[in-house]
Amino acid sequence: MNLALPALIAFLVLLPGFVFRSGLKRTESESLDFSPFGRVAAEGVLFSLILHAVWLSISSLVGFRLDPLTLMNLLSAHAATQARGNVQIASQFGAISAYFISLLVASHVVPALIRRAISTFKLDLSIRSLVPCFDFMTRPGTTCLLAPTLKSRMSLTSSTCPRSLR
Repeated sequence: MNLALPALIAFLVLLPGFVFRSGLKRTESESLDFSPFGRVAAEGVLFSLILHAVWLSISSLVGFRLDPLTLMNLLSAHAATQARGNVQIASQFGAISAYFISLLVASHVVPALIRRAISTFKLDLSIRSLVPCFDFMTRPGTTCLLAPTLKSRMSLTSSTCPRSLR
């Protein structure tokens, strides 16, 4: 049984979600991200699922089709089945590597574009109900689903916040 190949596949499948999450929730350079590990892992897996769903939808329009049987063959503990999966992957290596490379590049670039759009259009200040989501000055890990922290409430009343949002 080869344990390294299934672990490598799981790593490649989950990596884009963690890259996306770290880019989207990038903290200031002086502070550390004190989010609980379970929350970080859950967000990384969720972002991975969303990114792969979007990327598989886009790639199906281009003509690349995912064969779940090939993936299951690679994850199999049976050596002959795993060898058959390796042969199937080798025949589509260019398309599969283009899929993962483009997904990793997008998972790095898209969060930077989202953060730039939030900063450029002042979305963290212009929409009061979304301020807990976009306020970059709150503690790391604050999301829309959580009540605003004391620090984010203080940032709403600070002198940098427009009077209409106080």
